[in-house]
Amino acid sequence: MIGVLNFPEIDPVLITIGPFAIRWYALAYIGGLLIAWRYCRWLAVRPPQSVNADAFDDFLLWATLGILLGGRLGYVLFYKPDFYLAHPQEILFIWQGGMSFHGGLLGMIAAEVMFARRRGLPVLALADIVAAAVPIGLFLGRIANFINGELFGRPSEAPWAMVFPHGGPQPRHPSQLYEAAIEGLVLFLVLHLMVRAGALERRGERESATRRLAPRRKKQELPVAGRARGLPLRGFLDDYVGVGAPNAQRSGLEVGGSGHGRTHQKCASGQRRGDRHHDYGSQIRLAKTNGNLVPQY
Repeated sequence: MIGVLNFPEIDPVLITIGPFAIRWYALAYIGGLLIAWRYCRWLAVRPPQSVNADAFDDFLLWATLGILLGGRLGYVLFYKPDFYLAHPQEILFIWQGGMSFHGGLLGMIAAEVMFARRRGLPVLALADIVAAAVPIGLFLGRIANFINGELFGRPSEAPWAMVFPHGGPQPRHPSQLYEAAIEGLVLFLVLHLMVRAGALERRGERESATRRLAPRRKKQELPVAGRARGLPLRGFLDDYVGVGAPNAQRSGLEVGGSGHGRTHQKCASGQRRGDRHHDYGSQIRLAKTNGNLVPQY
């Protein structure tokens, strides 16, 4: 064995106030969420601005619930289902046991999808911004794992190997620090450089192209005879008669109710009559001429 580093004995509890204990692990979650929130707002104001920056103020609560609920349920279901099935009350004791990265990931994805659909936001655009901020939480979380002396690596004779309090007498790889460096710092730097190179803008360009190429619904129009004299007959018929209705096929149909549409000209005198809320009921009759409905003044 070449050499062994001493594990730094850092108390997992930062401060205790009465029955409450503030732990480094909890601060890692809080700090990661807050820093990631600010970073997401900074990314949102950059082009293509597919997601409003203010939306992340509300999404912070959704992300917190997704991570906590998903992480805890993932730990319960993936690691100790038999134990928690026998002691279901301890599922709520987050400070006892642990959290699952995979469960937190699934919880975050579910929170993103539900939040985007509720707010009418593009899901993938929201996910792009959130993904760029994820390494912040990963870095702080792995540092907290190291302070707790958990999630250590396999036995090793490397000069930087450590004897962890709960890992037996053998020196082990400080895998938490490896993950903090690679999943946290390196991944954050790579994603940040991609953002600076315009990765988010390319997402916006693809979405804009998709919208342009999407088929547009053509407006249904009536025959020219049905739009005589500038009368907005289509909306008028839809509201009061119903195009194709049996009672609209007979000649000399009397139409009642208040009209909709723009001001129109009186065919006889040319004087302007009525306004946006003019009553057409006493002025207009519809007659069937050559198979078309034509307004009669």
